[in-house]
Amino acid sequence: MTVAALVLSTLASVPIHAAPAPAPSASAGASLQGALPCVVETRWLNDDIPSIDRSAPQPLVLFTATSTDCGATTTLSAAYFDRQDRLVCSGTVSLTIPVNRTRPYRHIELNAGNVYQFLRWVNGPSRTARQWSALECRTPDDTGEVHPTALAGASRLRLHATTRAPGDIGTTEVTLELR
Repeated sequence: MTVAALVLSTLASVPIHAAPAPAPSASAGASLQGALPCVVETRWLNDDIPSIDRSAPQPLVLFTATSTDCGATTTLSAAYFDRQDRLVCSGTVSLTIPVNRTRPYRHIELNAGNVYQFLRWVNGPSRTARQWSALECRTPDDTGEVHPTALAGASRLRLHATTRAPGDIGTTEVTLELR
């Protein structure tokens, strides 16, 4: 049983009694005493893909869940490696995905051969669902962004998803061989 499922099943068995809401105070927003913890789970559901074609979009499914609706967000980062396992470039994707309990599955398309149209969130809100997000892929010495032709020497891509919530963080990685 996952941590999120354990927390949810425990919370489901606790009786809830209605009580009058306390009067707001100046420190109410700053204090988390008595609040339910926000537990995060993040994982790739299709992490068994042996290799992907760098010239065609690859569908991926990301599962992100929290024990409460606590304002969690997921960010994505990537790192390209050559055949000798040397870093070609790494960086972050220009997309932040909000996490809520009613839609835990994020359908993503990955375009590994194009850092300018690197990733898109397919089942996201209409304003973001069809737009490609760029990967700002920096050189190992951090002197600037890598030239797209340098990606031709990359043989492997590691894609990370990190979900941050108040009091918890979850990270998952998928490694994809490039053809």
